[in-house]
Order: sequence, then structure tokens, then C-alpha cells
Amino acid sequence: MGEPQIRVYFRPKEIDMAEQRRVFTKEFELEAICLSNESGKQINRVAAELGVPRSTLTQWCAEAAAEVTEAFRGNGKRTGTHPSIGA
Repeated sequence: MGEPQIRVYFRPKEIDMAEQRRVFTKEFELEAICLSNESGKQINRVAAELGVPRSTLTQWCAEAAAEVTEAFRGNGKRTGTHPSIGA
């Protein structure tokens, strides 16, 4: 009989998603939102120019719009749920 064969299996390196994720500053996000809203360009083009996925820029714009509407919600009556606010 011949010599036993040695088989070597290589397992592909598992890529941690956190290693691939880029982090953007709040200032960059705000500038990207302003550029998207004020440039008159399509969001796809702005995202490509900034090197950001379209879905990310769309999410930033949606979050900014939600913050604006959340800031002025209600009809101005205090609910009294906070201890410093009287009922």
C-alpha cells in the first residue's frame, strides 16, 4: 500500500460585519442631508458622489425628518407626566 494521503481543508476566514462598517460623523451626515435636500440632485447621485450607500443616505434623511416632526408634536398642552411639570 501507498502512503496515506493527507487532506487539508481550509476554512474561509469569517468576516466580522463590524470590521466592514464605516462610521460617519454627525456633521458629515448633516452635510449629506443638506446636500441631498438643497442640491436638486437625485439622492442616488448625491450618495454616489459622497461614497455612501443610497439606503444609508435615505435613512439619514428619514431620521432627520422624523426628528423635526417629533420636536413639534402635540397641541402644546402639558401632560404632567414629568415630575417638574405640574398636573
